[in-house]
Amino acid sequence: MSRLVEFDQEHSILNKLENACLLEWVTKDYNTRCVKKHDLIRDMALKIMSCRCMVEASAQLRDLPDKEKWKEGLEKVSLMNNNILEIRSGVSPRCQRLSTLLLLGNGGLRRIPDSFFVLMCMLRVLDLSRTGIEVLPKSIVDSENLVALLLRWCSKLKCLPSLAKLCALRKLDLNGSGIEEVPEGMEMLINLKYLNLKEEYLKSLPCGILPRLRHLQCLIVW
Repeated sequence: MSRLVEFDQEHSILNKLENACLLEWVTKDYNTRCVKKHDLIRDMALKIMSCRCMVEASAQLRDLPDKEKWKEGLEKVSLMNNNILEIRSGVSPRCQRLSTLLLLGNGGLRRIPDSFFVLMCMLRVLDLSRTGIEVLPKSIVDSENLVALLLRWCSKLKCLPSLAKLCALRKLDLNGSGIEEVPEGMEMLINLKYLNLKEEYLKSLPCGILPRLRHLQCLIVW
């Protein structure tokens, strides 16, 4: 399926949800139009999904939620837009069903211990955008189920380990990161559809990589 067809289908779904009053349009900075769930719908959805989701977005957290909240049945966790500064070494939530983890917007978070992702064997979407992350844990680049890795505006991230094992990856977003060279193993991302390399520090794209990315539909460079 082409990216244009997917785009049209997504807009059709959004229009249907808006017409049913399940979503509503809002205007944010620079007159950007966005959609959001109606507050009542959001509260109801969170209540229904409470056993499978943990949502602590914009809750002014300075540390991770208590260990008791990391239930084995969790499938989605959102800790976005908090003030989490540190994830202690040795912390390893036993969440083997977790598919989505959103940590974006925790600007003071610089390091994540390798142990943190070890038991998240089904993780598919990881968003570390707008964090202060300096090094990507090895357990992430060894994750064979990861589909989306979002590192937008991680300006302190100067390099990445080899990505060769991320064969299932479809979306890689490095917009605004600090990387200076294309990561090793990029040519192995044969299922990649979206690649954003729009950052000023990257000076070149080695020959031979793009022809290997035969499913690539969107490429953004500086």
